[in-house]
Amino acid sequence: MFFKNAQVYRLAKDWDITVEALEEQLGKKAFHPCGSQDMESRGWVSPNKTEARVVSVGGHWLVALGFEHRMLPSAVVKQETEERAEAMAEQQGFKLGKKQLKELKEAVMQELLPRAFTKRSTMYAWIDPVGGWLVVDASTQSKAEEMLETLRHTQANIAAAGDNNAFDRRRPLAQFDHHPADVLLRRQHEQFVAFLDQCFTGRMD
Repeated sequence: MFFKNAQVYRLAKDWDITVEALEEQLGKKAFHPCGSQDMESRGWVSPNKTEARVVSVGGHWLVALGFEHRMLPSAVVKQETEERAEAMAEQQGFKLGKKQLKELKEAVMQELLPRAFTKRSTMYAWIDPVGGWLVVDASTQSKAEEMLETLRHTQANIAAAGDNNAFDRRRPLAQFDHHPADVLLRRQHEQFVAFLDQCFTGRMD
């Protein structure tokens, strides 16, 4: 199993999308690398490096959201802006005002962005449409929300309804006690582990 974390959610009761429909919708929001002026790009990728963006095994689904971030440290932008501001001040005989400094900083960022290195990462989610569970491999709820937000925007049936509560937050698996509902979820988690063993063949680095 390659999930290191588990943020657990309940699917909305009216969440009845088919695997074929989800595959089609994810394809419309497929991952593309950052453009020359983009700080970040995100989109759906294949969980196992095949053409499928939804891996389905035994009624369980696996999806993956790819990210690409441009690494442009603010300290680099600040230093370059200050050096250019000093040179411009010497040429014009007075220091730059706030508006000029802001415009200069923006120009520096536009110039440096295309040359900045990029870093890619992938976030995975397991969907149990029958049991009504969604588990996101994210260390925090705020990180998992990036997956949920993109999923809401991708799924026309949810986005059209304006449903911002399509996923009901549950406690992390590590905090589950012996309540009957929690025991049931643990059993489903065991099925999830077996599911990953069957469908996983690779991941996006």
